[in-house]
Amino acid sequence: MAKRGKNRPLTVEVKGNELVIKIGINTLAWAFERSEYNNPWDEDVADFIQTWKVEDPEQFAQDVSHEMLNEQFVDQACQDALNEGSVAIEKYGKKYEG
Repeated sequence: MAKRGKNRPLTVEVKGNELVIKIGINTLAWAFERSEYNNPWDEDVADFIQTWKVEDPEQFAQDVSHEMLNEQFVDQACQDALNEGSVAIEKYGKKYEG
């Protein structure tokens, strides 16, 4: 049976006309705590050292969700899709007249 709630794994899918992103708050905290960014190499101990620990997964999820509403989050994801070879994008070259 698939995990739900706080421990739900990250899922991203297109449902109808929507991109739906789901992740449990404990999974999000776990992923951050084990991220490369949060575990830099420490020359003094010759090992990776965790820099930050999530004390409140619910508040952390709220903070992350706030940042996801920032346009740069979507811009970066779109740029990454282009850089990874999305076949849904075609070179255009028309001047933007926004």
